[in-house]
Amino acid sequence: MRCMSKCMAMLVIVSTLLYMSAYAQEAMTSQDQATKAVEEYLTHTPDTYLQFMKCAGQLGARALPALIDILIHGDNEHQLGARKVIEAIVHYATNSSEYDRAMVTATLIASLKLNIPIEAKKFIIEMLGYVGIDDAVPPLAELLFDAQLREPARRALERIPVRSATRALVNALMRTHGAFKVALINSLGAKRDPAVTHVIQRALNDESERVRIAALEALGRIPARQSAEVLKEFIMRAKGFELQIAVDAYLRLADALLANGDRELAGEMYCWAYKIAPKLHFKCAALIGMANSLGPDAAKILVKALSSKHYDMRGAAMRALLNMRDERITGMLTKELSKVHRDVRLMLIAILAQRGDVKAVPALISLLRDRDEDTQLAAVNALGQLNDARAVPALVELALRATDGVADAAVNALAKIQASGVTDAILNGLKRATGDGRVRLIRALGSHKESRAVEYLLNATEDVDERVIIAAIEGLGLQCSSDAIPRLAELAETGASDDVKRAALRSYIQTADALRKEAPAKALEMYHHAMEIAMHDDERKMALHGIAGIGNPASLPVIEPLIEERRFPEECAAVVAAIADTLVRENAIDEAVKLYKRAIMLTSDRRFANELADKLRNFGIRPGDVAAERGYITRWWVIGPINGRDKWRDKDAIPIDAIIDVTHTVITDGREFKWKYVRADDPLGKVDLERFVARRDYSCAYLYTEVSCNEPRDVVFKIGSDDDVVVWVNGERIHQFIGDRGWSPDQDEAVGKLKAGVNTILVKVLNGRAQWAFSLRALDADGKPLQLDRTIMERVQRQARKNGFVCN
Repeated sequence: MRCMSKCMAMLVIVSTLLYMSAYAQEAMTSQDQATKAVEEYLTHTPDTYLQFMKCAGQLGARALPALIDILIHGDNEHQLGARKVIEAIVHYATNSSEYDRAMVTATLIASLKLNIPIEAKKFIIEMLGYVGIDDAVPPLAELLFDAQLREPARRALERIPVRSATRALVNALMRTHGAFKVALINSLGAKRDPAVTHVIQRALNDESERVRIAALEALGRIPARQSAEVLKEFIMRAKGFELQIAVDAYLRLADALLANGDRELAGEMYCWAYKIAPKLHFKCAALIGMANSLGPDAAKILVKALSSKHYDMRGAAMRALLNMRDERITGMLTKELSKVHRDVRLMLIAILAQRGDVKAVPALISLLRDRDEDTQLAAVNALGQLNDARAVPALVELALRATDGVADAAVNALAKIQASGVTDAILNGLKRATGDGRVRLIRALGSHKESRAVEYLLNATEDVDERVIIAAIEGLGLQCSSDAIPRLAELAETGASDDVKRAALRSYIQTADALRKEAPAKALEMYHHAMEIAMHDDERKMALHGIAGIGNPASLPVIEPLIEERRFPEECAAVVAAIADTLVRENAIDEAVKLYKRAIMLTSDRRFANELADKLRNFGIRPGDVAAERGYITRWWVIGPINGRDKWRDKDAIPIDAIIDVTHTVITDGREFKWKYVRADDPLGKVDLERFVARRDYSCAYLYTEVSCNEPRDVVFKIGSDDDVVVWVNGERIHQFIGDRGWSPDQDEAVGKLKAGVNTILVKVLNGRAQWAFSLRALDADGKPLQLDRTIMERVQRQARKNGFVCN
């Protein structure tokens, strides 16, 4: 028996040791896992972040003690990592089983009882606000009376979605005074629990204005019917700022009740607020509320508000009437048309048009007989928007007989209405039309693409009245029918007047535009023909735009004369670039590169030039090389930034009349500067001083280079700058601009003389604020680029290399 007792004792001891060993092993494992998770956070990438969060969250409550230890004792970096891992665990537990949630909550609560720093406790309390439910409320409720921790505890209880959390906040409110009372009321308002409104209502009589205002705002957030009368009574006795807060809360309460489906009470509240509101914006809000709650019953009030002298009030009423979807509204508004003042009638017509309800069409048609021309115009425009065939006969009559403004509006309306029967009505009207009426109806007919319309328009091009001919031609341009191409081509060349020829050519090009996708070869043939016969630049630009849309190498001979003559450079650049794109698709890379370079040399559009430069980079071509071919000087030595702008306008920070040696340092303004070699890699030769010098407001920089010439010559320099710029050539100042401006290429022009041999160019740029930049381009007397950039002296480059500069 004694032996058996000893055996049992040994078994208990062994079992205990095994249990303790397992517990220690688990604790050690949790410690290792926590440390590893923190390290994984610190080394994660955006691509691995979600996977990290998932794995970290699965560590569960057992890892929290080790993580909290890191949170307390780790360095700043590891504290951040521990926070992120704890957040992952809390997030995972919140969306996991009740057991996981309870274990995490219990561990966090237990850690609050430890002697840990306040900041750590605040973080733990914040986590309880996300994961805790009823079991987290008692310890958090206690902390509402801790001066250091009550604020995070309040926010946590505000987030916890259980009634016990609300009760804890109410209990604290009953025992609290001062600023924290305001915070508690705010939390109760955020919870939107109607059961606590009686407690908040008591705070309306508090001696503190801040508390009363907090109570007003909270009551406005909670959809409780009993608060409506309380707030109304408060408004009746309130003054000043509290009155405005109270009205705002009253309207917000009405919004909350409406959202909860209590339309009747909300409507009553909006109507009362509209009558007593002390500020215009409250009245506007009440109008919108009435429309949303009362529907058609609010229509008369809203119509009356359209006559307000206040723009905002009229705008609110219009928006409300536009947004009311009840089908009865249109009928109510049309009945008001005959009762209201002219200005209100115009607004009602615009509302009916934007509402898009064709039930308004008969009423609008009747307004076409109104004596007021503005009313007629508004009704015509509205009928065009409503797109209803019932309006067509009346609009045809207006186009035939009305005054010019109304008749033209009727034509536009007829063009918009695409309902069946419009073409027939217009053709019938044309049978009896003469003079201006016929011209107008022909213009309207052009917008309706039917074979009958094309046939009539073609016949009308043979009319004796030039106005009729031009209207018919313009209509054919809208029809975009291939049947009209021969006649349009004929008129473009042999028309009776320049106006006829131009109209025909425009319509011819428009027809080509319509064919461009389906029949690019035919369209291209038409564009080329248009270039041959065009007499005016506008039509040439239209044709060039179409040619660029196709990008066929066959167009190069067509635009070569224009390039030689330097006409339409931007349009030609677009054509050349489009052809280059085509050659790239055909794998003719060398030819494409040449054309991209030509396009850059033609354009002055910086955005387009940058797009072309990006394409060249794909083929290993530096945009700076292209800029050099255009005559830009891209290689410079730079010093700066030298502080100041104004003081360097009238004097210089370096001796400009001395020989400049870029291998020597420059001492100026008490500082030492070294010349730095830079090369602009920009298709338009822009030297970005923000990049090459510094982003520095109110500062100065100097740029220097040396070029060579075989013989003396005059050179036209094109200069761009942001902001001030002064240019010296061989020590002689040839240009100065003083003022604020953004950079663009070739803003200024100056003439300088280059001698045979080495020539120096020195530039001073002064910056105002933000970006600064410079460019210099050299052209001969005929405007052709000079390749001065290539002549920068190898001697100076070699000297710069010896000094450690990089030259290429």
